[in-house]
Amino acid sequence: MRALRLLAWFLVLGPLSTALFSAESDVRVTGPAGEAHYTISALAALPQSDCTVTEAHGGGEAHFSGVPVRELLLKVGLPVGEALRGKFLRMAVLVRCADGYAVVFTLTDFDPAFSERNILLALRRNGAPLSDKAGPFQLIVPGDKRPARWARQVVSIEIVTVGDPVPAKDSRP
Repeated sequence: MRALRLLAWFLVLGPLSTALFSAESDVRVTGPAGEAHYTISALAALPQSDCTVTEAHGGGEAHFSGVPVRELLLKVGLPVGEALRGKFLRMAVLVRCADGYAVVFTLTDFDPAFSERNILLALRRNGAPLSDKAGPFQLIVPGDKRPARWARQVVSIEIVTVGDPVPAKDSRP
């Protein structure tokens, strides 16, 4: 009976169950050029960045370190600079979390020609691995006045297209 309940639990949670209960969780990053999966150790091997932020609700300052999300998105086809125009401005970055929470960013949030912010996929807080409640991957968005787009237990980061293009009006009478 216990085995049946456990099986039902995994079937209901689907892909999130794998992320929550695997020996080493991973985060999936997808974009126009493909898909990549990163484990904690794979992310730790990439160039790291740091930020110190004031946490909401009187939490004081916290120092986060991790991988700039921009670097992960570049590997799956993030257009930047002069290429970020036209049809690419209908694209967004969708970040999904294990608890169903999701947040959206424009591609311009990750392009230094548009924004100076450095959004992190954090692996560490104040020098220690993230807590089970926040990690293993937490999105940190420095510069936001409210941390509503900070996301805990990130399971995927996806470049998605939003809406259909508006058909051009026929200029003929």
